[in-house]
Amino acid sequence: MFALALLILTQSEPPPAEPMSLFDPLVELDADFAQLEREVAALPWPAPGVEATKRILARMFDVDQRMRKLPASSPAGERFARIDGFTRATLSRLIGKSAWITLSRYGEEAAQAAWLIAQHADNDVYFQRDVLARLEKLLPSGEVKRDNYAYLWDRVAVNEGRKQRFGTQGSCTGPGRWEPRELEDPARVDALREQFGIARGNGTLAQYSARMNELCRR
Repeated sequence: MFALALLILTQSEPPPAEPMSLFDPLVELDADFAQLEREVAALPWPAPGVEATKRILARMFDVDQRMRKLPASSPAGERFARIDGFTRATLSRLIGKSAWITLSRYGEEAAQAAWLIAQHADNDVYFQRDVLARLEKLLPSGEVKRDNYAYLWDRVAVNEGRKQRFGTQGSCTGPGRWEPRELEDPARVDALREQFGIARGNGTLAQYSARMNELCRR
């Protein structure tokens, strides 16, 4: 009898609950962003210095990339506008009224992070245009990467409803089909891509489009 009762009791116990996932991309992103906000607030404003600036740019780059690598199914929603707005405002404070994150002073990693933040500041085209003007002034000195200037030039043009110059901006128009936005001069686009260093990593516009077509299949 005792054995039978024990068997019935054992069989009636509910199955153990599935362990909760310890990895939630949105929770991790929110925690990372909250930490970034605290770090920015703790900077010695108004002049954080080179090392602190490099460190905070690296952190902003990491948060930017974490957000943009979220699964397509993640309800990122307002996070994009909130995080992009914060990183843009922080970059604006770091560079002040006339400076930029130059290669010789801050290094390539920090300069790349600063450019990426400006590139993603689509909700503030005035800021993008201001950064583009700063990059253009520095081009002859070699203090900025020429392809960064080209990418931002196209981004500003597209955001202002104008034709792009270097063929860097486009979108998926169907499965396996990527199309560049309208070009100023299609006959010269590959020469310009070569001149500004875009071709080294991304090839001609036709080669770049072929790679983007594959991404549009996913």
